[in-house]
Amino acid sequence: KFDVEGAEAPALTGAQSLLRGSRCIAIASYHLPNDFVDIPNQVSAILGTDSEWRCAFHHYSEVVDDSIFYFFRGEP
Repeated sequence: KFDVEGAEAPALTGAQSLLRGSRCIAIASYHLPNDFVDIPNQVSAILGTDSEWRCAFHHYSEVVDDSIFYFFRGEP
């Protein structure tokens, strides 16, 4: 799970090999204005075009805080 208070992009860059070996990744997506676009694009670039990966988005409250992108292999 990534929730590093706005430093998600650099953290993802530094964790590329770890991410590629993961089964499920959850990333907070509400700290910076472009997180809703930049985070899935960055993760997709890291993971490549492997059709095994799926992406889902969930919002857990009435405010923008609590928006999470999930990347997972196979069924959730």
